[in-house]
Amino acid sequence: MMPLRLSAIIAGILLSAALHAGVYRWVDENGVTVYSQVPPPADIEKKLMEAPPPPPVSEEKAWEEVNRDWREMRDRQDVTKEQAIADSEKQEKQQKQEENCETAQRSIKELRNPDIKFIKKRDGTTERLSAKEREKQLSKAREMEEEYCR
Repeated sequence: MMPLRLSAIIAGILLSAALHAGVYRWVDENGVTVYSQVPPPADIEKKLMEAPPPPPVSEEKAWEEVNRDWREMRDRQDVTKEQAIADSEKQEKQQKQEENCETAQRSIKELRNPDIKFIKKRDGTTERLSAKEREKQLSKAREMEEEYCR
């Protein structure tokens, strides 16, 4: 919206400058009325046309329009930023869910192996697993898989 409005303003300024340069009107040898910024040959009767006055616009109204345009632009930027943040958060959440799913599936695979007698804890220490503890850990891993691997 803003670039379009800016283009219109620039075009208006250029057009008004061109109009102030003068527009000539004359009738050529075929009887066609010609309008041009370039004066006709010297032997042709011509009339220099005056540009109409610009439409009256109060300074207050012009500033209101500028301020409205700036507010609209800021609002669009805010919406764009909010959308980018929401997309980023959604992507992070999905990535975390995928990581948790992989962890759960890896745990299930490891806990199904009866030869594994120890499990590594989060703090880096190892703990001996009883059959009962193995089943408990396997159950937790299956719950995690169900929650994160949908």
